[in-house]
Amino acid sequence: MNTPLAHTVHSACMVLVDADLERSVIARLRENGALPRDVAIVDIRSHRRSGLATVHALRATRFAAALIGVGAFHSIDDRIALLDAGADQVLHGP
Repeated sequence: MNTPLAHTVHSACMVLVDADLERSVIARLRENGALPRDVAIVDIRSHRRSGLATVHALRATRFAAALIGVGAFHSIDDRIALLDAGADQVLHGP
């Protein structure tokens, strides 16, 4: 006899972080509870601010959630630099 599996509901919290955000905006989001506890996805493509700088800025605010950098990387060194800056995972995207 098949028995139904017990389902547990977990709240999901995720925020997409634009690399153009300034440090003051990130701090304001954190103060207002808008930054997640679980994960932040950072688009590393930006004309004004690099994803690397955004990851540094987030970690400087003691942001403890997982950081995932997403973007088109030109070299493995770019990916390594993002990991060294504090990203937990780096995904290659368009």
